[in-house]
Amino acid sequence: MELAETQPPVWRVIEVASDLFLDQIHDVLQIVFDWEDYHLHQFGSGTAYYDRRTEYYLCPFQAEEGEAGIPEEQVRLDEVLVDAGDRLFYLYDFGDDWLHVLQLEEVVPRDPGAPLAWCADGRRPGAPEDCGGVPGYELLTEATDSGNPNHAGALAELREMYGDDIDFAELTPIPFDLDHINTTLEDIGVADDILRGAGPENGLDAALPEAVRDVVMLIRGMPAPARKTMHDLVDRAQLDSPVAVDPAIAQAAVRPYTCLLEHLGRDGVTLTSAGYLPPAIVESVFTDLSMAANWIGKGNREDLTPPVHLLRESAQSLGLVRKHRGKLLPTPKARALHNDPVGMWWHLAERVAAQIGKYGDEPALVYLVTVAAGVTEGVDQIVLGQLPAIGWTHPGDSAPADVRVYGRVVSQVVDVFERMDLLRRDRKIRGKRFDPAAREFARSVLIGRP
Repeated sequence: MELAETQPPVWRVIEVASDLFLDQIHDVLQIVFDWEDYHLHQFGSGTAYYDRRTEYYLCPFQAEEGEAGIPEEQVRLDEVLVDAGDRLFYLYDFGDDWLHVLQLEEVVPRDPGAPLAWCADGRRPGAPEDCGGVPGYELLTEATDSGNPNHAGALAELREMYGDDIDFAELTPIPFDLDHINTTLEDIGVADDILRGAGPENGLDAALPEAVRDVVMLIRGMPAPARKTMHDLVDRAQLDSPVAVDPAIAQAAVRPYTCLLEHLGRDGVTLTSAGYLPPAIVESVFTDLSMAANWIGKGNREDLTPPVHLLRESAQSLGLVRKHRGKLLPTPKARALHNDPVGMWWHLAERVAAQIGKYGDEPALVYLVTVAAGVTEGVDQIVLGQLPAIGWTHPGDSAPADVRVYGRVVSQVVDVFERMDLLRRDRKIRGKRFDPAAREFARSVLIGRP
């Protein structure tokens, strides 16, 4: 494959599995040509890229925008490159117009265990992003190579264009490094069946639960190789397998909520003039749930007993209790589920799923996938590490989100795990650890009822 119009050509020779899909070939091309996936791209199959008879395949953004055509993730490489000499076009950055021409040299049997993609050879450095296309690249290669006969002229031209304080560190072509390229190619995650093919133009996505569909689209928009971490988490989360809830586990997990409902009774309780639970109710809940282990105090005033107050607020947000004429009442749904722990489990999961959109889809989705993968500690670090790859920033700002902003965004999801005692402080690790049952609850949120 080579970059069109470069002289001498910028080219790479790669060996790839023929059953890769074009979105995976996009990842490969980004790596072997040292691109950073900043811009849109599009594959084209025909005698030339710019030809009315050429068939184009949609990148994720084009598919999300509703453009007509076939999404690239539905097209296998061996469907468009069949015989030696067949060509496929890949245009990257619709401003600089980097046209890559892929030509099939030969088809050979693939050895078991061979890498899915491997770079065998190449020539000339990769072009920096936003350098002005082929003319800008050629000018930079001349200006940064003191041995080039056009070095002085190219350097003078660049300084005339950008000034004497031009920063060549950002404009220097990227040296061709075969070992680095192949090490990076090893980190490419290959989508499994649940990720393959789901998209705005694909009928398969309609069969996916809404939250899982959101996860699929989120991952598809991530650059390689950052996508690999999320692929691994999704694989471990088994989002294509239904959740079988153990009644004993469900009973223990929903116990804080059922305990509160038991003390409220069917007819509810009258709140104090300040709008708090009566001291006797607070003390009973505090005692029955052994909250003294994590809180110092008498546990008989709601305003001075955060564990009880947070439980009450959570129950309200999850549709289990409501305030009415000075009383705190169980909702009809809560009364119906009072003796049905599995039903209560699913109600909580469905309410959390419904809340995700209110509190920041991306961090909450990544958080839930991480917990669903069975990660019990260090979840925040994993999620924060993924946020730059999905482009998540401060609301209304382009600056990267900090820990405090992230904490506020995922707090509604985290709160339910804490109220269910599925996330608790562990002094051994000086932090919080998830109970193993948290994995099934996170899967329940994402997948929904069977």
